[in-house]
Amino acid sequence: MNVNSITLCDIIKNIPGSMKILKSNNINAYINLRKTLNEILVIDDIAKYSDMIDKLNNLSRDNKELLKFCDIPHQELIKYIIANFHIKHRDQLNQAIELAKRVETAHYDHPQCPIGLSECLEGIANDLCSHMEKEEQILFPMISQGIYPDGPIFVMEQDHDDHIQALSELMTLVNYLEVHEDACQSWIKLYSLLEQFESDILTHIALENNILFKH
Repeated sequence: MNVNSITLCDIIKNIPGSMKILKSNNINAYINLRKTLNEILVIDDIAKYSDMIDKLNNLSRDNKELLKFCDIPHQELIKYIIANFHIKHRDQLNQAIELAKRVETAHYDHPQCPIGLSECLEGIANDLCSHMEKEEQILFPMISQGIYPDGPIFVMEQDHDDHIQALSELMTLVNYLEVHEDACQSWIKLYSLLEQFESDILTHIALENNILFKH
């Protein structure tokens, strides 16, 4: 995989840790999801960002977050995914919704208040919980039996793309998690929680797409 020639969406959904590298180089993946690095970087920038591109390519070839699961039986991997992502996402979103409501109520007149955030998070929670229930009730039991149905797996992978699009809209609403200087503790805690959710769901998606769904 040459990261230059694949879309930013494919980079962040297949390479755990890539978002951190992109952010550290001021590359906003969310506003360029359907573009490649070759498309968003001019010729001079390709040389300027050579270190970043090398890091991404190295991470693609040797990704510890994925490699450590390569030899684990898929039944065990499913248990890990449910315990470390499905249950965690439900809890993260419930907490985030409550914090968002608190922030929107207390700071509705602040120019940087993310009005509509709780509603946005409720939509994400509904879609993600529905997706995870389908996996837990239908797809995961089939995979545990050694059955890898192309149709349901394709649908789940399409859902993953939808989750990333929803994440993009969420990050736009919260101004890419920029915390203003007079933010209260609830606001700071909310954005910290959303940052962790972003990292977790991207790792979750990469693990399913690249390890669990392969056979």
